[in-house]
Amino acid sequence: MMSNLKPLSRQEHAILNRLLDGERISQPQAAQEQCWRLGARIHNIRKHGWYVQATILPGRFKLYYIDADCPRFIDCDEQLALPLEGGVR
Repeated sequence: MMSNLKPLSRQEHAILNRLLDGERISQPQAAQEQCWRLGARIHNIRKHGWYVQATILPGRFKLYYIDADCPRFIDCDEQLALPLEGGVR
Protein backbone atom coordinates (compact mmCIF):
# COMPACT_ATOMS: atom_id res chain seq x y z
CA MET A 1 0.00 0.00 0.00
CA MET A 2 2.67 2.52 0.97
CA SER A 3 4.97 1.51 -1.90
CA ASN A 4 2.98 3.67 -4.35
CA LEU A 5 3.59 6.82 -2.31
CA LYS A 6 5.95 9.54 -3.42
CA PRO A 7 8.86 9.99 -1.01
CA LEU A 8 8.61 12.87 1.44
CA SER A 9 10.01 16.15 0.18
CA ARG A 10 12.83 18.00 1.93
CA GLN A 11 10.28 20.38 3.43
CA GLU A 12 8.14 17.47 4.67
CA HIS A 13 11.21 15.80 6.20
CA ALA A 14 12.12 19.06 7.96
CA ILE A 15 8.58 19.36 9.36
CA LEU A 16 8.50 15.70 10.40
CA ASN A 17 11.86 16.04 12.19
CA ARG A 18 10.61 19.09 14.10
CA LEU A 19 7.44 17.23 15.11
CA LEU A 20 9.46 14.18 16.20
CA ASP A 21 11.65 16.49 18.31
CA GLY A 22 8.51 17.46 20.24
CA GLU A 23 7.86 20.81 18.58
CA ARG A 24 4.36 22.00 17.80
CA ILE A 25 3.90 23.79 14.49
CA SER A 26 1.17 26.12 13.22
CA GLN A 27 0.73 27.76 9.81
CA PRO A 28 1.94 31.21 10.97
CA GLN A 29 5.17 29.60 12.25
CA ALA A 30 5.57 27.58 9.05
CA ALA A 31 5.00 30.66 6.88
CA GLN A 32 8.00 32.33 8.53
CA GLU A 33 10.04 29.46 7.07
CA GLN A 34 8.51 29.73 3.57
CA CYS A 35 6.05 26.85 4.02
CA TRP A 36 2.78 28.24 2.69
CA ARG A 37 0.74 25.00 2.66
CA LEU A 38 1.43 23.33 6.01
CA GLY A 39 -1.87 21.41 5.90
CA ALA A 40 -0.87 19.79 2.61
CA ARG A 41 2.57 18.88 3.98
CA ILE A 42 0.96 17.33 7.09
CA HIS A 43 -1.46 15.38 4.86
CA ASN A 44 1.48 13.82 2.98
CA ILE A 45 3.29 13.02 6.23
CA ARG A 46 0.15 11.27 7.52
CA LYS A 47 -0.03 9.21 4.30
CA HIS A 48 3.36 7.78 5.27
CA GLY A 49 1.91 6.45 8.53
CA TRP A 50 2.80 9.21 10.97
CA TYR A 51 0.09 10.03 13.50
CA VAL A 52 0.13 13.83 13.37
CA GLN A 53 -2.50 15.29 15.67
CA ALA A 54 -3.95 18.80 15.61
CA THR A 55 -5.54 21.32 17.94
CA ILE A 56 -7.51 24.28 16.61
CA LEU A 57 -6.19 27.65 17.75
CA PRO A 58 -7.93 31.05 17.78
CA GLY A 59 -8.02 32.39 14.25
CA ARG A 60 -8.90 28.87 13.06
CA PHE A 61 -5.28 27.85 12.65
CA LYS A 62 -4.26 24.32 13.58
CA LEU A 63 -1.38 23.47 15.86
CA TYR A 64 0.16 20.20 14.68
CA TYR A 65 2.11 17.79 16.89
CA ILE A 66 3.13 14.15 17.27
CA ASP A 67 2.58 12.35 20.57
CA ALA A 68 5.89 10.69 21.49
CA ASP A 69 4.01 7.70 22.97
CA CYS A 70 2.14 7.03 19.70
CA PRO A 71 4.06 8.49 16.74
CA ARG A 72 2.75 6.11 14.07
CA PHE A 73 -0.62 4.72 13.02
CA ILE A 74 -1.17 1.09 13.99
CA ASP A 75 -1.08 -1.24 11.01
CA CYS A 76 -4.37 -2.98 10.30
CA ASP A 77 -2.71 -6.33 11.01
CA GLU A 78 -1.70 -5.19 14.49
CA GLN A 79 -5.11 -3.87 15.59
CA LEU A 80 -6.89 -5.75 18.32
CA ALA A 81 -10.30 -7.22 17.70
CA LEU A 82 -12.70 -5.84 20.30
CA PRO A 83 -15.97 -7.58 21.28
CA LEU A 84 -19.20 -6.03 20.08
CA GLU A 85 -20.90 -3.70 22.51
CA GLY A 86 -23.49 -5.58 24.56
CA GLY A 87 -21.97 -8.97 23.82
CA VAL A 88 -23.15 -11.71 21.48
CA ARG A 89 -26.54 -13.34 21.98
